[in-house]
Formats: sequence, C-alpha cells, structure tokens
Amino acid sequence: MIQQNRYEIIIKPQEIRFEVELDVTVKVKDVFEEFKNLPNVQGVDVNNWTCFSVQRKKYLQIDEEIGNFQREILEINTQPQQLQQSQSPQVIENINVKIVIKDGAIDRMLDAVFKTNNTLDDVANTVQQYCALEIDNKTTAIDIFIFGQPYNDKVKRGKPMSDLQLKDNLTIDAKIRWIGG
Repeated sequence: MIQQNRYEIIIKPQEIRFEVELDVTVKVKDVFEEFKNLPNVQGVDVNNWTCFSVQRKKYLQIDEEIGNFQREILEINTQPQQLQQSQSPQVIENINVKIVIKDGAIDRMLDAVFKTNNTLDDVANTVQQYCALEIDNKTTAIDIFIFGQPYNDKVKRGKPMSDLQLKDNLTIDAKIRWIGG
C-alpha cells in the first residue's frame, strides 16, 4: 500500500503556498515538474531550482524522495543561483507597531514605525524614551511580549525584526519593571 502525507509547499520567491497530499516516495524532481507551469515560473529551468526541507533543516537532492515526515514544509526556490546572487540584499521595509505599555496600574499606548532591520532592543529603548525613563537600564527594564510570549533573552532581543518574522500592524506588550528600591 502506498503511503501518502500532507505537505505544505512554498514556491519562492513568489511566496505561492500549496497544501498537497503526496506519495512519500515521490522524488523532488517530480514535485518540480508539477509546479513548473505556474505563472511567474514558466520558462525557468527546473535543474536550477532548490528544495529545502524545513523540518529536516536541509536541502534535498533532485533525485531524493520527499520522505515520510508529518507536517513537512518544502520550500522550493525557483530562481537560478546566478539570479539570486546578482539581486540586491533584502529590502528594508517599515513595520507599524502598536505598543501597549504597562507601568504598574498605568497603561499607555504608543504607535511607532520601525524598520525591518530594527531589533526588539530598539523597541525597548523607544518605550524608555517615550516614558521619559533613563536608558542606562540601571533603574528600569522593559519586558517585551509578543502574542503573550516573552522576548527577553539577549538572542531574541538582538535579532532584526525580519529575522523574527515580525509583520506590519503588530501589537507588542511592553511591561516596565523597576529595579532596586
């Protein structure tokens, strides 16, 4: 009996998404053949395409089977390598952010615009400036929460918003924590 799984396939750079059910023994080249006639993809040589397995965190070879992996996401990049290398780096865009600031019993709202290369530390500094707090971090700390999840470790706070996949019209909760006494 042939086993099938559901796969999410993302065609890049067009960002076209599909959810498909495929036989686990299907080869990457067969998947490429199925998608080569999409608009904006026609005429691009499938031999230059790449297939990245998000779950396995590796590029799959063209003759490799897609495998038996639950909730697998396959990213198919249709741009030939030479075109990717000649393109300019990622475009820096604006992100509109609503910041809900909690300072004890006081709630404040701040609408701000950040660039995708700004970090969550930049958001924390903006909150401190808006609330007229010292930025030296000796008297206060700003705890950041996005969708209820804390973003307070140095790694997450130092990454650009684009790396954290933060999108436009985002709401960030910022809680002021007073240090010392």
